[in-house]
Amino acid sequence: MVLLIGSGVALVATLTTNLFVRGHLETKAETVWTKPLYTFYLPDSLFLSTIKYVDDSLGNTKTQISFINNYDWYNKHAKEEFYRDTTKWQRPVNIVLYSSNKKGTIRWFGVFKTKYKQGYYDYDNTYVASSGNDTISYITKRKLVYSVPPSNWITGFSFPRIKTATVLCIPPKEYAMIPDSLIRKLPF
Repeated sequence: MVLLIGSGVALVATLTTNLFVRGHLETKAETVWTKPLYTFYLPDSLFLSTIKYVDDSLGNTKTQISFINNYDWYNKHAKEEFYRDTTKWQRPVNIVLYSSNKKGTIRWFGVFKTKYKQGYYDYDNTYVASSGNDTISYITKRKLVYSVPPSNWITGFSFPRIKTATVLCIPPKEYAMIPDSLIRKLPF
């Protein structure tokens, strides 16, 4: 019984201290994990017919991002169609922003999560940021947490994370190509 009362008092003291101190702590963003995005290839005919925004001012043939309307990422296009085929005209791409309806509202980011596995991220739950690297695109999970100084009374693991976000990091040149209306900046 004494242990039960002692445990209850310790829990209440810990919660009270955390709630009081939480309002006075700084916050910091931490990276939980980072995964690379792999290059895949789109047929050149798709570029000529369905891309909504095209900016070839980079002066090279490598295109990192494409915007495609009315595109079915999984059902009409098997992953084998995205592999490199030297007998066809193809363009290397790392990210496709696409919609699966004719309205043209961007709904998903199409990517290759591994070299042979396509995947996607929901546009409404994914933020876009510049990667700081000229050639590498990657996806990262970031969390906003309290910055707890070393103390005998407060521990960092007792504070919950404030917010978690999935961030698509793309090279600065390609980031500049995306219209401002499509960029969702990280809130922290």
